[in-house]
Amino acid sequence: MTSREHRVRERSAQAIVDRLDLPSRPDWGSIIERIETRSGKTIQLVPLDYGEWEAVTALLLESETKVLILYPTAASTLYQQHSIFHEFGHMLAEETECDILDLIPRDLVEAAGMREAIVRSAARGLEVGEHELMAEAVAYALARKLISGSHGRESAFGL
Repeated sequence: MTSREHRVRERSAQAIVDRLDLPSRPDWGSIIERIETRSGKTIQLVPLDYGEWEAVTALLLESETKVLILYPTAASTLYQQHSIFHEFGHMLAEETECDILDLIPRDLVEAAGMREAIVRSAARGLEVGEHELMAEAVAYALARKLISGSHGRESAFGL
């Protein structure tokens, strides 16, 4: 990846976040509300204890009416928040390529609260491709917006 590609991705991610038209001092609630409005779907954050979900660092499951974002409770609050922002990045960049559901048993998906037909899924992955890089860039742009509105208060980082 060249520095030019990185700059282009960063500008694209910032433009995605700017289109949310967030308030000057956003908080978790206003970010989620704007993403729900943009997507037309209810977002539900689902904390996961590891167990059978041990390999999942974050997972987005989307139906026609709602989005579940599953995140690990064993991770630090900062990591949880970043993982959630990363999944928002997949949503906001309108990505559709992910085969994670081939790897997860349907009963686990249903136990997490998704009983509707899934129209899109994404997972925070370890393979670095353009989709993952864009989701990361959007996650960082969201975090910068959250931090800038909090004047650096650590309380901005909290679920």
